[in-house]
Amino acid sequence: MPLADRLYERRLHELEESDDHGKSKKLSQLRNRLPAESLARVEARVKVTLHDMALDELRTARELTQQRLAETLGIKQATVSKIERQSDMYVST
Repeated sequence: MPLADRLYERRLHELEESDDHGKSKKLSQLRNRLPAESLARVEARVKVTLHDMALDELRTARELTQQRLAETLGIKQATVSKIERQSDMYVST
């Protein structure tokens, strides 16, 4: 298991055992506690995942409707639907 994953698992265990269990923390606080190596790995995974997502998956992940995306792009909703139905339509193209 890579070092970053072991560190993540250890920190997760520490949080589960801590006195403040159940209290909410801001994501920025948790990110600031991550070692630089772990943070770099997470950012790299996010970049690859977003690059490989189909347009409809990306739209859904961003919680956008086809109508809202169409308005943002200045096109019709039907055009967004047509683009999403194209089997090779990925964000990278």
